[in-house]
Amino acid sequence: MPARRSRLAAVLTLAATLVALPLGALASHDFADVPDSNIYHADISALAASGVTTGCGGGNFCPSAFVTREQMAAFMNRLGALAAGKTPVVNATKLDGLDSTDFMPSGDIVTTQLGPWLTTNDASMDITVDRTYEYEQLNAASNGLATFQLELAAPLAIGSATYGIKSVEVCWDASANVSITESGVEELIPGQVNRHLVNDGSTIGVSLSGCHTWTVATPTLIEGSIVFYLRLSFSSSGTLQVVGTTVTWTPTATLYS
Repeated sequence: MPARRSRLAAVLTLAATLVALPLGALASHDFADVPDSNIYHADISALAASGVTTGCGGGNFCPSAFVTREQMAAFMNRLGALAAGKTPVVNATKLDGLDSTDFMPSGDIVTTQLGPWLTTNDASMDITVDRTYEYEQLNAASNGLATFQLELAAPLAIGSATYGIKSVEVCWDASANVSITESGVEELIPGQVNRHLVNDGSTIGVSLSGCHTWTVATPTLIEGSIVFYLRLSFSSSGTLQVVGTTVTWTPTATLYS
């Protein structure tokens, strides 16, 4: 009988406690007046957890109260760490702790492109360019010499860094009757003579597949358009299928002289 009276006393004590405390205080993780049933509970909890808000005092948030301009200033300062000594919750200059200046690594930049390759309209030959998402195919319908060129997408400048071209690598699949007789890199500046950054007049035998790299001896600051060109010799009708062009750009402030 005494055990039954003890259990009954415990139940009555718990019931009295539930009546004395608001239900929201038991359900809420942050504020007594923001129960879990509040549709904005998760949003308010997120702000509280990040330190943007500390509530209105007495363990409450006062969800229906108006915000004054001075309170808004406090919220925004905590959110963006606008004042010294504040830890940012949201800051446009940082991402995962990295400053915006850390996003672009120092040193060389490597770019790749497929095309578009253009013909120089050699009058003596029927030459065309076929394009797919995997390659650009340089075609000749008969034997002879044909020139094709590719304008390279240069970074020029990123932030305070300026860039010059360092090297060009071209990879291909080709017919057995094709060879490269002249190739190079030129900078085209309106109103000026083209600058020959690389001018290779030697014959490069083209195997059925392979790559070749052209290196600029002294990378210089880019002032115009950069063009890479190939002069191909066809012993009969044939193709050179370009499957990739990789360009390395290096930081430089040196002007061409």
